Amino acid sequence: MQLLVIKLFYTERYSLKQIVKILDIGAVSVKSRLFKTIEELKNRNYERY
Repeated sequence: MQLLVIKLFYTERYSLKQIVKILDIGAVSVKSRLFKTIEELKNRNYERY
C-alpha cells in the first residue's frame, strides 16, 4: 500500500485529495504513508553508501 501511495503521488501526479478518494482512506493515513516510505527509502539509500 505504501508503494502504491508513492506511485500515485510522484509518478501519476495525483493530489492527496485524489489519493484519499481512490484508496478510500483518510488524508492523515496518506500523508503518514508518504512520509514513512520516503524515510525508509532514504535510510536504505544511506545504508548502501
